[in-house]
Amino acid sequence: MRICPVLVLASVLTAASFFAPGLQGRAAAQTNPAVPEPGQDELLRSIPASLAFAAEQYSRLLASVTNDPKIPRTFVGGKVKTVEPRDWTSGFVPGSLWYLYEVARDSSWLSAATNYTARLAGIQNYRGSHDVGFLLGCSYGNGYRLTRNPAYLDVLLQGAKSLATRYHPEVGLIRSWDHGPWSYPVIVDNLMNLELLLAAARQGGQGGLRDIAIAHADKTRQNHFRPDYSSFHVVDYSPANGAVLARKTHQGAADDSAWARGQAWGLYGFTMLFRETRNPLYLAQATNIANFILRHPRLPADKVPYWDFDAPDIPAAPRDASAAAIISSALIELSGMVDGAPGRGYLALARQQLLSLSSPAYRAGAGQNGNFILMHCVGNFPARSEVDVPLNYADYYYLEALLRYRAATNVMNLTQAGGNPERSGNPAPEVTPLSLPGSEPFVFRKVGQTELRLHVVKPDGWSHADRRPCLVSFFGGGWSSGSPERSIAWARWVAGKGLVGVAPDYRTRNRFGGSPEDCVSDARSAVRWLVDHAGELGIDPGKIISLGSSAGGHVAAWTAIPGAGPAPDDPAPSPLPAALILLNPVTDTTASGYGGPKRFGKDVARALACSVPDRMPARMPPAIVFHATGDTTVPYSNSVAFRDKLVRTGNRCELFTFEGLGHSYNSSKYGKAGKAADVKTHEDVASFLASLGLVYPGTPLPPK
Repeated sequence: MRICPVLVLASVLTAASFFAPGLQGRAAAQTNPAVPEPGQDELLRSIPASLAFAAEQYSRLLASVTNDPKIPRTFVGGKVKTVEPRDWTSGFVPGSLWYLYEVARDSSWLSAATNYTARLAGIQNYRGSHDVGFLLGCSYGNGYRLTRNPAYLDVLLQGAKSLATRYHPEVGLIRSWDHGPWSYPVIVDNLMNLELLLAAARQGGQGGLRDIAIAHADKTRQNHFRPDYSSFHVVDYSPANGAVLARKTHQGAADDSAWARGQAWGLYGFTMLFRETRNPLYLAQATNIANFILRHPRLPADKVPYWDFDAPDIPAAPRDASAAAIISSALIELSGMVDGAPGRGYLALARQQLLSLSSPAYRAGAGQNGNFILMHCVGNFPARSEVDVPLNYADYYYLEALLRYRAATNVMNLTQAGGNPERSGNPAPEVTPLSLPGSEPFVFRKVGQTELRLHVVKPDGWSHADRRPCLVSFFGGGWSSGSPERSIAWARWVAGKGLVGVAPDYRTRNRFGGSPEDCVSDARSAVRWLVDHAGELGIDPGKIISLGSSAGGHVAAWTAIPGAGPAPDDPAPSPLPAALILLNPVTDTTASGYGGPKRFGKDVARALACSVPDRMPARMPPAIVFHATGDTTVPYSNSVAFRDKLVRTGNRCELFTFEGLGHSYNSSKYGKAGKAADVKTHEDVASFLASLGLVYPGTPLPPK
């Protein structure tokens, strides 16, 4: 089988959770002096070439095992070693293939990912291992994330059910192994498998899955970690009452040593657990583990750890690139959950690790290393098994980390540019996310071969029978740039308060060659789609709220204008949105507003046809507008005039002013003042929605 090399340079976002994957938290909103400006960021510039190289290697790897029904694991003795589906590593190659498909959007990668994923179908009924989460999450989980194939979801839900059979309430933990001298062994790696249970619980899996995952996490946090937050590898429990019998190692240098990959699993696991549960104890555990790694005196200068932090022959001890790949991916996600210097430090360490892994010291030459990507990994040093070889899971987490880093830094750089991508100086091409963290993607419109997705964030306790308010958040970028990853934060925020949040895409100029009229048409189409699918999404079609910032405010306002839009065949949604929330919005597109006719090919008639104040009727939904007096991109006076016109015709419209700030007034560009403005904006939005009854019973909208 021959796979086409990567044809596009990048992807935006990849799995942190395979049902709703990616980056979480506030990474995009932080100023990060530890990371270079985009034009000077060597890692960011190198990612396209690294992904292209990965595609070329894996194309050759698959060709080398064309007639082998098993899955490549490593390269030993000049041969690619392949394994059966029940091997704990068998999910990583299909997962890497899904990542390469996400990057390239090429049918050959889709075919390969589908082929290798299907080889693991029988794992859904396998009860003999705790690694069902690894096996199915990386393969079927990424496949479901990218394709929404319902058959994949069925496999995941059944797999979670099978995994749950290894939980025994007398112990309060999922048993790891059924072999060895232990009574009831639990290894730190097992944290990684909890994601399958938590995600399946959200998707309607059998009852008790979430409780099992949390019980396991809590007892692991209690018993697996030392006072310095390093981890034991194996804790053996009494099957009768769950008492700790022994704390041992199986793959580390000693019972009391810090096996590097074990520390990586702990870091990644508790970062994921905080994302999935928002339990602050899990965040504290993740940051403490991260600090143990970051500050360890035996972490080498290139930040790729020795196979064990306490290996007896340091500095001659082998390095473990797989541990570095896992740590870097986890740190990127964690950096978005932690404010200030700690978060910046985590992202900086991840960057250093990825630079090292992407260098000739760790990344193989073309056609070498059995066509795996990374060299110098360690599987089980005490058993002299897989020492200084490539490992498929190292490649998987390396690809994930590259994509996470680019997603984090791209969004962060846009935010630091004051929300104007045209000023960011970011040389990386814009790409379209297939999925976003914490959300489910749906194709709401197809124009030619272009599929437009909206990303739905469901609140806890959601069901199809609900009739919840729904907030639709549109990103800005002058109709030229941006993507839903810039607007998903509002969708997540309202979902945390009981509403359904939605972040739609639309055809910007940079990604789709779209016009302002196309952007308006797509926004209105998104709201029409939500109305049509309100029943399956558990929303009240009469309680849809449109929110947008900058040019996103323009398209949001247009969703509330009845009659035909400025593009052909563009009917209005029915019913129209119940409210508008507009942040530094483009409203006037004539010569007195944003851009004027030059944004419309110097066509005065087109500019006038898109101008909200010139096209809106006398009656409009209640609106709240936020704008700063120092805005040199969109004139503050436009929002004053917009407010005044609405009020004159008997509409409710409130304008909140921020003195002295500029465009994207609530971004980190303005330091403490920007943060305060962001908090106040959320407070005022909460009050506005509450005053209109656009809240869900029992879940009031408190401040941010």
